[in-house]
Amino acid sequence: ESLLSLNIITKNYSELINPLEYNQVAPIGFLEIEKLFSTLFPNSEFGLRIFPLLCYWVSIYLFYRVIGYISKDGKTILLAVSLFCLNSSLLYYSSEVKQYMCDVFVCLLLYYLFLKKYQNKKMLLLSIVGSLCIFLSNISIIILFTIAIVIIRDGITQNKTNLKRLVLPLTTWALSFGYYY
Repeated sequence: ESLLSLNIITKNYSELINPLEYNQVAPIGFLEIEKLFSTLFPNSEFGLRIFPLLCYWVSIYLFYRVIGYISKDGKTILLAVSLFCLNSSLLYYSSEVKQYMCDVFVCLLLYYLFLKKYQNKKMLLLSIVGSLCIFLSNISIIILFTIAIVIIRDGITQNKTNLKRLVLPLTTWALSFGYYY
């Protein structure tokens, strides 16, 4: 954590795009946001820790919504959200200057957007947000891959028109992934 913090504090925005010192690795979007907060709150640990904390708070809401799509039982939702909020690992990651809480946030955001019941702009929104998430989280490509598999499965079992809707997200995700890596 301290080695990553040193990179964030001592480098400017453009230097964060290059490989980090001390064998540290983090997504570029995460590093840039961390640098922004450390600039807004200079010479304080708070500036480095605010982004993971914000990701934790938003993740609680997103988890509540995702669980709400999966289960309609109020007790199940309350228990799941309580376990999420009181999870010691998540509480620890919400205070650590590492990208792990951002990974949780991105995972929940992508699943929330996928499970949300709207059709008109769903693929466009998933395309844009998914492309941006590639820069925030190294695991986002795995989540996007699972979403694509479910859409393909639904397209094959229901009708072939769903497969045409997948062209835009897959293209934008592949371009973002290629540009990033």
